[in-house]
Amino acid sequence: MATWSLLMCLVLAAALLGEGQAEQGDGNRIVGGSEAEAHSWPWQGSLQYRGSHICGCTLINENYCLTAAHCVYRMNPGQLSVVLGEHNLNRRDVTEVTVNVARIIMHEHYDPNGAGFPNDIALLKFPDPVTFSQKIKPVALATPGMDFVGNNNCWITGWGLTQGSHSGGPLSCYVNGRWVVAGATSWGISGCQTTGYPSVYTRVSYFYDWIRQNM
Repeated sequence: MATWSLLMCLVLAAALLGEGQAEQGDGNRIVGGSEAEAHSWPWQGSLQYRGSHICGCTLINENYCLTAAHCVYRMNPGQLSVVLGEHNLNRRDVTEVTVNVARIIMHEHYDPNGAGFPNDIALLKFPDPVTFSQKIKPVALATPGMDFVGNNNCWITGWGLTQGSHSGGPLSCYVNGRWVVAGATSWGISGCQTTGYPSVYTRVSYFYDWIRQNM
């Protein structure tokens, strides 16, 4: 049986999607890949359908996770849960917490048939606030005007990167002394060794106002 531990990949000049228009970075590529140090990305969540991992998500405060709309399209929130504080999906970590999903807030203009998955963003609301710990912490949202092209400290994280189930998970960048979520994984070539192929992320800064208005 494959071991599904949290993986991380360095991203250079990521393509970020806003309103359906991909912005291509110069030589957009994903390089390298390794198992993440346990709980080093405490905002990473596992979105699960009936107890099985389907996508990643990002803890942005005590009440909400951010993910991609295509991960929850036509889903019933009663069949979804989010696991936080997780590292290895094959075993139960003592640090992990499973939270039910009370409501799915999908972008009203998401189009699953549109070129490039426009407006591929959604919020997952919890029924009760999550308690933070050293292993479970939110990450700041990228704000309008932030530019990540050329940032050499941007990482995607997720489980089963070669299976594509990192969709919805965070593109995290270190900016001005703190981590921010710059994107939610939308689509692209799976895996970490994909030089020359674009991986595309929904631009969080573009949707910042939408996120704030819907929380």
